[in-house]
Amino acid sequence: MADPRSRPEGAAGREMAAALQGSRWAVHAPGEPAPSASPADAPTSAAPPAPPVDAPTVDPADVQPAGPASAVAPSTLAPSSPANAGLLRQVFGFLPYWEVSDPSVKLTYDVLSTIAYFSVGSDASGNLLKRNADGTLTTGWAGWTSARMTSVINTAHQRRTRVVLTLSVFAWSSAQAAKQTALLGSATARLNLARQAAAAVRDRGADGINLDFEPIASGYADEFTAFVRTVRAELNKIAPGYQLTFDTTGYIGNYPLEAATAAGGADAVFIMGYDYRTAGANPVGSIAPLTGAGYDITDTVRAYVARVPASKVILGVPYYGRAWSTTSSALHSTNQSGAKYGGSTTILYSTAVDYAAQYGRQWDAIEQSPWLAYRRENCTATYGCVTSWREIYYDDRPSLAAKYDLINRYALRGVGIWALGYDGARTELNTLLAAKFLHDTTAPLVGIRTMAPRQRDGGFRVSWLGEDISGITAYDVQSSTDGGAWTPWLTGTTQTSDIFLATAGHGYAFRARGRDGKGNLSAWNATSTWQATPALAIGGFGVIRTDGVNTRTAPDTSASRVATLNSGDVVSIVGGPATADGYTWWQVSGPLREWRAVGEIDEGVWVAAGPVGSPWMTAAHAPNSTLADPVLRDFTVGDAYSRAFSPNGDGLRDTIRLTWTNASALDALALKVLRPDGSLVTMITPGHLAAGPQEYEWNGIVAGLPVADGQYMLALSATIAGATYSAPSPNPVTPAQLAAFGVTVDTQAPQLTGSSLSGSAFSPNGDGVLDTVSASLAAAGLGSWGFEAAPLSGGTPGAPIDTTSGTGAIAAYTWNGHATDGSSAADGAYRLTLWGADPAGNRVTKTWDVTLDTRRPVVSSSATPPRFSPNGDRTDDATRLQWTADEPTSGAVRILRGTATLRRWAAGSTGSIGWNGRTAAGLAVPDGRYTFRVELADPAGNRAIRDTPLVIDRTAGNLAWSPSLFYPQDGDGYAATARVSFKLTRTAMTTLRIYNSAGASVRSAWSRRSLGAGTWSWTWNGRVASGAFAPRGVYRAVLTATSWLGTTTLTRYVTADAFSVVASPASPTAGQTVTLTIRSAEPLLRAPSVTFRQNGLSAVSKAATLVSGTSYRVSFAVVGGGAGPATFTLSARDAAGHAVSQVVSLIVG
Repeated sequence: MADPRSRPEGAAGREMAAALQGSRWAVHAPGEPAPSASPADAPTSAAPPAPPVDAPTVDPADVQPAGPASAVAPSTLAPSSPANAGLLRQVFGFLPYWEVSDPSVKLTYDVLSTIAYFSVGSDASGNLLKRNADGTLTTGWAGWTSARMTSVINTAHQRRTRVVLTLSVFAWSSAQAAKQTALLGSATARLNLARQAAAAVRDRGADGINLDFEPIASGYADEFTAFVRTVRAELNKIAPGYQLTFDTTGYIGNYPLEAATAAGGADAVFIMGYDYRTAGANPVGSIAPLTGAGYDITDTVRAYVARVPASKVILGVPYYGRAWSTTSSALHSTNQSGAKYGGSTTILYSTAVDYAAQYGRQWDAIEQSPWLAYRRENCTATYGCVTSWREIYYDDRPSLAAKYDLINRYALRGVGIWALGYDGARTELNTLLAAKFLHDTTAPLVGIRTMAPRQRDGGFRVSWLGEDISGITAYDVQSSTDGGAWTPWLTGTTQTSDIFLATAGHGYAFRARGRDGKGNLSAWNATSTWQATPALAIGGFGVIRTDGVNTRTAPDTSASRVATLNSGDVVSIVGGPATADGYTWWQVSGPLREWRAVGEIDEGVWVAAGPVGSPWMTAAHAPNSTLADPVLRDFTVGDAYSRAFSPNGDGLRDTIRLTWTNASALDALALKVLRPDGSLVTMITPGHLAAGPQEYEWNGIVAGLPVADGQYMLALSATIAGATYSAPSPNPVTPAQLAAFGVTVDTQAPQLTGSSLSGSAFSPNGDGVLDTVSASLAAAGLGSWGFEAAPLSGGTPGAPIDTTSGTGAIAAYTWNGHATDGSSAADGAYRLTLWGADPAGNRVTKTWDVTLDTRRPVVSSSATPPRFSPNGDRTDDATRLQWTADEPTSGAVRILRGTATLRRWAAGSTGSIGWNGRTAAGLAVPDGRYTFRVELADPAGNRAIRDTPLVIDRTAGNLAWSPSLFYPQDGDGYAATARVSFKLTRTAMTTLRIYNSAGASVRSAWSRRSLGAGTWSWTWNGRVASGAFAPRGVYRAVLTATSWLGTTTLTRYVTADAFSVVASPASPTAGQTVTLTIRSAEPLLRAPSVTFRQNGLSAVSKAATLVSGTSYRVSFAVVGGGAGPATFTLSARDAAGHAVSQVVSLIVG
């Protein structure tokens, strides 16, 4: 890669080539002689031939003709605010004429508030240098009036960016100084230049003027102020609101800052914050060091804002760096630039980053600047070809970001750039400007204030601070114990200090971060933790042990003194050690007022550690760390349960206990009772002055009376040799300390808001059902509770058999029916008592009576019939399920097929249910064996199960007589037989017999005959087994059918008689009417005659009335005096004329 190219040599021909902007002051620190007019640090290599004064660097034929003046009026925004409304601060960029003519230069107007064209010169009479001696346009004037500049002006105004004209009049050489003094020394010349410059601005539609007078000739500060005010006056004649600024060097020198920026003067000064090192600098380093041992950017800003308001200061930064030939590749190596090894040259940003990509970017942590080193061969006629190290120092995004943060911290007017276009086609620097000034993306700078090495109070104050352009809305603070992991302490706090409650004998460190009003969250400000044995080493810290220790720019007593450190000052060690002049030197930054530093400190200065026997600096603990070594140690209030008590004399928590340890004997000790607002209630002298563990009980009494209910803070204050030591801290009334040590006086009992008992009976028999009983009560503010169970006798509780207690806000207990010793309690009644107490010991109580019962209930059940056939034949179509228990119970009854539940009904102690062989959905269940299960539990949960077998058997059914009334005995052929029929659903062994009313079998149709599924029948002719007619009366057919399900017996009645008579009522009494419903077995010629005979009374006869077919009805009045047996005699003739009769008896009541 080629050597970095030089920056174009100036903006106005020979004058600008002789001394670039701001390039001559940096070798002089404040307090040293001002720069002379002759070069003292010129490159040792030969300078290129100088062009004619103000000659263009391009062929005049290529100079673009001036376009018409812009019609855009000057901005009328307040000069102290950016013209670009989106910017938070002004961004002031110099646009040199050679960049105007470069078509590749792209301007990002969104991040520019002011574009300062650089530049047009002036002669001693105040005439703008517009043309050369040959009549051609000077480079400065040609650029200012070019069509390209017209386009810049018009575009800038469209984007609300100002464009100003820079006037350059230098005084670095004697010739330049002569011209400047002539100009400034003449009021006429000053006025002439002011008028011409104002006209040039007006004619181009520009927005103001920047004055680049560097330096101000000695003795001409007042004249310069007069000139500034004259320019302002001329601009105001055109219109108000023009911007006026002037450039200054980093070293203020004789610039009249206050006078020139007063009312009627300039709006702001532009600090040329670069060229702090030039070609002859030794050692080499950053040309714009933000911090360091020497005079740096931070020192510059401090110096300026001490003279003028920060709102009038613009800090310029370089978009370029510098390359030197050096003796090594070490940071800040020795400069050997010159003819032999190659001269020092400037290098543009766009080129520097290419070199860094090739050779590796490095970082100077002291001056906060990037740099790189590489080897390069230099060939000359005199020395031949030699190889040397080459080092480049420049600014990039991180280093510029740090400078921008400095601008924001000091609230400067803005940033300036030398020069626009030096970043080439790269965009990262414009992105950085947007991040810092268009949108606030900069996180706050936060630090923990330096802490004492040892804390003698139990709790100590930790403080922090932060800075941010958008203000800090909240902090997070973490702590580390004994060098361990970081843990949260405070989150989202708006405080900047708080009391930390430490444990004696431990070392603590703290770190913080902040969130600003834009939501930017900083990183944690430190990683340094407590170290029990710190050492002097890089990354560590030192403490100054004596007053008046000088810091210097190098590890040598002959190096320039920077500042003085005094006893107790803490510094961070960033470099070393080095040995010189008989001392060991360390490179340090400090003194530290917080860590990490928020305010400005001296970075990278050198300090001698001093003689071995009497050191000036020794190792120190990190300034964000400290050791907890209190005199009053291990301070506690209350007990593990609470810090509340109730001094009401009830014997429950009437006092509060304090414990602590005196690390040594005390001269005096006081106990302070404070209110939450910090006011003193009383002060007590408890004694307890000896070293060692101590204990004290405070009874809450002041002036003979209990203190009022409320919160209080108890704090100890000890005195030893006039020094005071505190526990928990010297400032004990803070929210955190009240939470940790505050006591509550409370004499009011809690108010019961609710209570519950799981049940009034239970059975601790291990069956998993109601084995326990649970009690609870609710009241606000509970902290402990207790329970007891006592047997009841006649409603009076005896001695408790079980007691327990606990802590917590919920008063609840589950009793398992055991005594305290683990034995089982006997069945019976018990009184349960549950109390809850607030932290002060005030109680609320609730009692319940419960029954402990472990006996199971006795349950019986039945099914009638146990076998049934729900086939719809109205014979055993359902079964009646019944159950009963010997004590109150509840539960369910179920129909089971195997283990599956087909039906379920809720059940009480007794009940009856009819089941028709169907599921709950109405579906018929299949034939088979089932179980009727009764499962009941008493109130104590004791369960009893009773099973009854059921059989559903539809094998035989529909047994029926047709007709059910026949009269075979008269032998007339009418109603001579009756047929009995039935159905089988499966093959069965059957027997069919006829029985009389006495239960005797009179006829067997068959016995043990296997019949298949289907309908079967048998006709009975009314004769018995002997062949004789059966006596007149009622008979029953009994069918037995045996299948795999068992035996089913079906019975159906038939009447073998002339009539079937039903009396209603069956046992009439006097005054009633008895009605006979008569069915005739045979067809009759006419309705039967019926004679009613009451005991001892005359007979009454009536003819029955035909109802339908062979059915008749007749009614008789039952008269008094005829109680006892009574008869009805029925007489009729059948269709063949045969006499038919029958007598029916009943009892009259």
